[in-house]
Formats: sequence, C-alpha cells, structure tokens
Amino acid sequence: MAERRETKNGNNSCWHLHWPRDEDMWKAPAILSLQMSDRPAFVVAEEPAFVSFSVNVFVPSDSTPERLHYIVGLLNSRLL
Repeated sequence: MAERRETKNGNNSCWHLHWPRDEDMWKAPAILSLQMSDRPAFVVAEEPAFVSFSVNVFVPSDSTPERLHYIVGLLNSRLL
C-alpha cells in the first residue's frame, strides 16, 4: 500500500484503500471475520487492525452495551 501512487503523492493514506475511510475505524476495537471460509469465524481485535479486503470489519457503535467477546462467543457458537 505504501507504494501506491496516491499514497506516495500524499493524496491518500494506506488505510484509505479505494475509498477514503476514517482512520479511527481501523484503530477502534472491532470484530473481524474472513469473507470466504469453510465456516464463519469471528475474532475480537482490541488493538489497531489494518486488514485486507478478504476480512469483514464490524465496529460497534458507542451505544452497543454488549462486550465484543460476548458477541463473538455467540457468533462462533453452534447455536447461530
């Protein structure tokens, strides 16, 4: 990403990818999930996570009362 023309020219930063995005999205705690896998799998990222297009990033709103580990536990369960 650092070698992209837009990044070198200073037009975009590496986290913008194709469309500008708020840098805080990548630095906030989030739930990550691979787009293509045998079985849906989710993990909590408590530290900044800069991921490729093959990973879905779910950033909860400030009003979400549940802890991310609780949500991931449910999402990874056989129940769901």
